[in-house]
Amino acid sequence: MHIYVRSEIMAKDPIKKADNGTYYFRANLGCHPITGKQIQKYRSGFATKKEAREEYSKLILSSVKELDEKK
Repeated sequence: MHIYVRSEIMAKDPIKKADNGTYYFRANLGCHPITGKQIQKYRSGFATKKEAREEYSKLILSSVKELDEKK
């Protein structure tokens, strides 16, 4: 019988607050097909968490579209 801690079940929020009060995120966009390395994009300087979340969503959705087009 497994007992899961809540943090193991829920995904962590990718949006973080910097020491200077702005928000940032690091998005994992999969692996490069040739090198096999992770593709990560870092964006920062958002005044609100909402702005950061909107940009994160755009980045993730554009990445998914690109992957679909390559198939």
